Amino acid sequence: MSKEIKIDKAWSIRHEGHLNKNNIIFNDKIKRLVQGLEEVNNNLGHYVLKEVQMSKGYEQFKKVDAELDKLLLYIEKLEEDYARIKFLSSKRTKYKEAYEIFHDYFDELPEDIKIEIDKELRKLDL
Repeated sequence: MSKEIKIDKAWSIRHEGHLNKNNIIFNDKIKRLVQGLEEVNNNLGHYVLKEVQMSKGYEQFKKVDAELDKLLLYIEKLEEDYARIKFLSSKRTKYKEAYEIFHDYFDELPEDIKIEIDKELRKLDL
């Protein structure tokens, strides 16, 4: 007893197409539609690869964006430091001018006031 492999021939264009050529299933439009769907199905892997590549690009963009944020914060800190140094420099200039004025008049002060001024300056570590 031999076993026969039964092939389902229902709706098969190859096996049933000649029976009713005007049937919508065997129509050229449907054949083209089925071929188009098969083509899209075969290309799905290609589209998924493109999405993966796009997501990798997005990940790289996020890394670059994070680095840019860090860089901008660093630049902002540098600007703050620069403003602070500029302020301290202008203050130093004022202290220098005050010292020169003080130096010009120091000799004219009485000796006991010079000693008190000297003590105060030593307290300030100047």
